[in-house]
Amino acid sequence: MTKAPSVRSWWRRSRACWCIAGLAILASAGAGDALAQNPDSRRVDDGAKAMMLSQVDSGRTIDLRVGESLLLRLADSPTTGFTWTVSRLDDRLALVSEDFSRGASRAPGSGGSRTWTFVARQPGVAGLELKRWRAWEGEGSVIERFAVTVRIRVD
Repeated sequence: MTKAPSVRSWWRRSRACWCIAGLAILASAGAGDALAQNPDSRRVDDGAKAMMLSQVDSGRTIDLRVGESLLLRLADSPTTGFTWTVSRLDDRLALVSEDFSRGASRAPGSGGSRTWTFVARQPGVAGLELKRWRAWEGEGSVIERFAVTVRIRVD
């Protein structure tokens, strides 16, 4: 026969869970406040300015300086077979990283978001295009596109 947990051990576990939940809420509230002040840009770890874009920015023209970063975050659900792929990347922009983050739901088939980081390398006008598709089915499988024009300047 198993011994029932004591009230003291239950209280410790419960208190630890509430502390962790409270810290998570405070951390997410602080991040939201920073982005709410200027939703188009934020500071990255190295102190350089970065533009943050999402699907609603498709079709826009944005301005960057050489050395600045462009972060693009798009909803993605790779378990469906449809994934985002960079289909056009001008030499004036460099792809630095690509990362997938699962969403809050851990259910099979649930999606998340994919984030790319690009850096402006040379002055001029650069095009960036992505498509969401099933690569093995070809161009006819494209269900969504993202495109942005980037004007890069030296100053």
